[in-house]
Amino acid sequence: MKTKAVLRMLGVVAGFVILALCVTDPAWAKVPDQPSDVYVRGYQLMVSRRINNNKLEPAKAYIIKGVGWNPAIKAPTYGPDPFRGALYTLPYGFFLYDPVHNPRAAEVLKYWLEKEHYKNFSPDATMIRRMNANTVRILSVSTDIPMKVLDKFYRKHIMVIMTVALTKSDFDSGKYLQVVNKYKNHPAILMWVIGNGWNADLYGGTMPDRGTAIKYTYDAGLAIKNADNHHPVSTCLSADDMHDFIGMIVVPNIDVIGVNLYRGASFGDFFRVYEQLNSARPFYFCEFGGDSFKVTGYTADAGRAKNCVGAEDQQAQSDFDLGLWRETRPNLSAYDYRKRCLGGLVREYADQVWKVGNYHVGLGGIIDYDHYPTSKAYYIYNPEGFIRPGMPDGTTSEEYFGVVTSDHKAKVVYSALKAFYLTLGAPYIASVTPEAKIGQPFTITGVGFGDTQGQGTVMVGSMLAPVVSWADGSIICTTPNVTKRAHPVVVNAAGTDSNSEKLKVK
Repeated sequence: MKTKAVLRMLGVVAGFVILALCVTDPAWAKVPDQPSDVYVRGYQLMVSRRINNNKLEPAKAYIIKGVGWNPAIKAPTYGPDPFRGALYTLPYGFFLYDPVHNPRAAEVLKYWLEKEHYKNFSPDATMIRRMNANTVRILSVSTDIPMKVLDKFYRKHIMVIMTVALTKSDFDSGKYLQVVNKYKNHPAILMWVIGNGWNADLYGGTMPDRGTAIKYTYDAGLAIKNADNHHPVSTCLSADDMHDFIGMIVVPNIDVIGVNLYRGASFGDFFRVYEQLNSARPFYFCEFGGDSFKVTGYTADAGRAKNCVGAEDQQAQSDFDLGLWRETRPNLSAYDYRKRCLGGLVREYADQVWKVGNYHVGLGGIIDYDHYPTSKAYYIYNPEGFIRPGMPDGTTSEEYFGVVTSDHKAKVVYSALKAFYLTLGAPYIASVTPEAKIGQPFTITGVGFGDTQGQGTVMVGSMLAPVVSWADGSIICTTPNVTKRAHPVVVNAAGTDSNSEKLKVK
């Protein structure tokens, strides 16, 4: 009898534990059926996240810190044939074929990508969250992404920028509105993005001229706004040609400008020039960053880099991406409402081994299609890509841009971004007066301190420094009675510590 009683008691306890998990564990929590509220206020992106019982959290200025995401892994040698059924297979790498060799290649590519959306979203979302990212940009246009994908991102506190159109057919068929109407009520949606560098490639070469592309973008922006009043509309422009870019940012019906920018190890004067334009709209980086393959030699062919030789250098990729993020941080509008930048998305989450030779991304012709399957480019890395003078090695190796490998193993840049993203949103010290005597004032400059001190503090070593004045970008303090040497200075604002910088006390 005692044994049965103990078992009954254990059963009751287990029941309470399971109930508690269902209530408290985000993995068990029900996803709200209403959207989060996202809007532009001045140059800030304000997000009021939808939570339990369909309530909204207070709106906060949002920093986009994330990656572009497609869940694709490298293709197997053979895979299921979507036209004949699961019992049949065909050689994969199919999407590398041009329409002459395989007129149904695009259909098979679509099938494979949709399968990968289903298979890989859960571990991807977990790794992206562990990187301290809060945003992904879904790079494909699809109404077939399962809601469970967005559910997973929501539970991981990851917001989604959803691409709605990449080609003329996405507009003509109304697919862009189908995407909006299907996903607009999901609380993980952050905003919509129209196109991907369309001012440079005219929607993948599907539109005859710039005027047509502008009109399609204008009309789509208006239609999306009429269909959804909870999320901003953005468009993704290429800014490599600054003069061309400046002419494009006036497109109406767009709330936020997205920017693909590849200038090399620095954004140069981009932030300053954008502010001088007096644009009423903020911007974010849809794509930026570098690849992890260092090319030491290649053959030039109509803008392509063929026959590349070199070696992978993951540390160089990490230094490159972090350097660009460090330039971006002082220009974030969440820190300073006068700034224009909302943040950005590093290109990209995973190495895309399928890219080289793919007609869909302009690299067709690199692979010798007529000798398939002797080429192993379908399932191993290929360093070839485009010639791009702004990159450190003068090229972009298209299959090496991921922060994880094609097998989804973390690269060096993943760990670096993990540490950096953790600090974004926290107060940031850019500089401290180099030297000061005890009792003399010293100045801290930076971002994110807050307009008023409130409960904020400044520590010099282990001593509290008396505050003379406090502003969002500058704090003046009196040097406390500490030993005469260099001490770390840390600002705590709104309960969060900044980075530290040294003050030499004389």
